Amino acid sequence: MAKSGTTRDSVAEDEQVSMSYSKEKQVSRSPNQLPAWIVAWFYATAVICTWDASFIVCRPYSMPGQSLAWIWYLYKYYVTVDQRYSDIGDAYVYAQSLLNYAEVLLNVIALIMHYRQSKHTVPTAFMVSVMTMWKTVLYFLMFSDLCTGSEYRRGNTLVQEIFILVIPNIFWISLPSAAMIQLWSYITPVEKSTSYGSWENGEALSNDCFSESRSQQRGLKREVLRGPGSGFVQSGKATEDISEINSLSWTYCMRQRTGQAKSAKGKN
Repeated sequence: MAKSGTTRDSVAEDEQVSMSYSKEKQVSRSPNQLPAWIVAWFYATAVICTWDASFIVCRPYSMPGQSLAWIWYLYKYYVTVDQRYSDIGDAYVYAQSLLNYAEVLLNVIALIMHYRQSKHTVPTAFMVSVMTMWKTVLYFLMFSDLCTGSEYRRGNTLVQEIFILVIPNIFWISLPSAAMIQLWSYITPVEKSTSYGSWENGEALSNDCFSESRSQQRGLKREVLRGPGSGFVQSGKATEDISEINSLSWTYCMRQRTGQAKSAKGKN
């Protein structure tokens, strides 16, 4: 009876360990979802880019003193520094605003993919981040004296350009660049085999226990599958023996991981 009770306790413990590890994998392994801060950034980008592009498209009614000026109240300060916004005949800023709508559409698609855990989420989010960063770099270049920016900076002071144009717009370079750096680790392939490993932040982590266990399994499989010097695969009981080997190796590793976690909690 004591042996039977011990066996039941051991089975129950093994099931609990397996369930806890499955939950851990579900929580930590999310290669098709975006980090929370990138999701929040995409929401903000969709709103702000739509607002900004609509100002350009709705000119002259959106200009200061016109019927729709109350929607873009703060632009009465911005258009005095970034004078492209006040030039209705400037084709460049109009074309970029139309492309802003395309960028917003891709932002929304990436968010939908995120919630559906699509495998295309991360590549789409990376592509949109590149678009956001690069269009801002191009706009700064067009605003500089290297291109046609000199005619749109007349009468500006350095302080005005730094606080009204450079500082607000620099976020559209720094934040997309940070998103690109983090998403790049999700896209790049994993070099090592990690069939029994876990995932964290989209990156596969190797596990020494599983690596050692798999090495032992290979040796045992050779003994089970091959006869003495025959080199032929046997059938029947061999399949059951292999399943038992896999189960024991998995249980051993799970117990080892649980023990390490408990000792770490005890130290804390």
